Amino acid sequence: MIMTILILVVYKVPIKEAQAQQTFSAQEVLIQNFAYSPATITIDVGETVTWTNLDSAPHTVSADDDSFSSDTLNENDTFSHTFSTAGVFSYFCQFHSFMKAEIVVNEAPTELKMVWLPIVKRTDNAGNASPTPGQGSTTPTATSTRTPVPSATTTPTATALPSPTPTRPAEQIVRWSDPAAWGGSVPTVGQAVTIPAGKFMLLDTNPPALQSLAIDGTLIFDNQDLNLTAGWIIVHGKLEIGTPDHPYTNKAIITLNGPAGQDIMGMGSRVLGVMGNGEIQMVGETRTSWTHLNATANKGEAALTLASTPNWRVGDRIVVASTDFDFRQSEDFIITTIQGAQVQLDAPLAYTHWGETTTANGQTIEQRAEVGLLSRNIVIQGDASSETDGLGGHMMVMGKGKLALDGVELFRMGRRGELARYPIHFHLMGDAARGSSVQNTSIHRSFNRCITIHGSNGVLLKSNVAYDAPGHCYFLEDGAEFDNVLADNLGLKIYRPAEEDALLASDTVYLGPAVFWITNPANHFHGNVAAGSEGTG
Repeated sequence: MIMTILILVVYKVPIKEAQAQQTFSAQEVLIQNFAYSPATITIDVGETVTWTNLDSAPHTVSADDDSFSSDTLNENDTFSHTFSTAGVFSYFCQFHSFMKAEIVVNEAPTELKMVWLPIVKRTDNAGNASPTPGQGSTTPTATSTRTPVPSATTTPTATALPSPTPTRPAEQIVRWSDPAAWGGSVPTVGQAVTIPAGKFMLLDTNPPALQSLAIDGTLIFDNQDLNLTAGWIIVHGKLEIGTPDHPYTNKAIITLNGPAGQDIMGMGSRVLGVMGNGEIQMVGETRTSWTHLNATANKGEAALTLASTPNWRVGDRIVVASTDFDFRQSEDFIITTIQGAQVQLDAPLAYTHWGETTTANGQTIEQRAEVGLLSRNIVIQGDASSETDGLGGHMMVMGKGKLALDGVELFRMGRRGELARYPIHFHLMGDAARGSSVQNTSIHRSFNRCITIHGSNGVLLKSNVAYDAPGHCYFLEDGAEFDNVLADNLGLKIYRPAEEDALLASDTVYLGPAVFWITNPANHFHGNVAAGSEGTG
């Protein structure tokens, strides 16, 4: 008599082994704007991570424990590493030590496998077991293994996970134009307006000129042409005009017109300020910030040949840098027609601008004039009266505030002869400034410097154009600033202020002012151009 006993064996198998035929794609980290993005990723043992450098500056990917390290990664270079052990792997850039990130590597996930194993026994008629093979038994008769049939069960219905709570629930967003959002009547001219904490408001109309605007909640610009005028604006909550995923594509203009002599929360008058945990985010259209001439433009001509084909438009204002010893030979124009790299101007050139390079001993010397774009579709400006009194608007970030500008134009900003009143000013923020950035932004017709970083660390200034400003332009104020990144910025026509308006002796003497005033070598500079100053670069 033959008896077959089935034993159920349960064991673990790595999922990737069980699904060996499936292809697993590599994880990707982008190196851009002097940061690893994302800064933290989680993978499983056996997965590969690929880094791609999108910056023009060189970077590395170097593990703290030396378990992996790339060579120098220039623009568009990649580096890959496959992780064979679990753990947390921190890494950094050897060129820019403030750039840090980590990879969390988990053990490969497993799944349970089950198999039924048959055990065959022979018994005599009395039920006594026969000898097993190898103990004088005959070869057992082959028996088939049967797969167990599971008992009937009900297939569970898949249950969807709850959606995350949206950051701006649609039912909570109210419109500026809706009287109900204001308790019955919308703000009127000259009114002091507050958006309370917890309220999400959509600016969907052009309000009248306000005395002031305090944003304790959130104010979002609808993507339409909008004008907002106020004596001052203070943000303790959030002001949003476009996002990285949804850049603002229409025209938004903020005009600051407060009376002289005010001191709003220690920020003076005509201020667009960020305090506490406030945040300003403005993301405009992606535009070519600046390029070079590709042919010499002669005096009297009204056309330029550019080294690239920028996404500029008819009506844009551009500036052509001086290539002479006189920094004042920088000139700005309006584009009347543009076709590819050929640009027609609204007036003839008053000076010749060189558009050729020179090669010597195998090295190329860049002598071509820079051409910068001044126009942007998001504009922050002082009012027309500032042309007379020099008291423009100004932006100031304090406390733990965050500022992210990308594709913004600052016009008639800064306050002549006033300390701490600059177009953009990061003020004594320490490490709280990390993560703030000003990119692809233009500053022109300034009355006091360009961008000041004062006692603040880890700010990114990239691909900006600053033109026609008095005093040190890109200004690291005290020498206590570190880990700030200035990359691919252009500055030109930086002149000495009147003696009574100078804030530092070096603004007017000692070969001042400087386009880039560098007080601490523990910052990072790459690809910047000082294209014209009454003092030094």
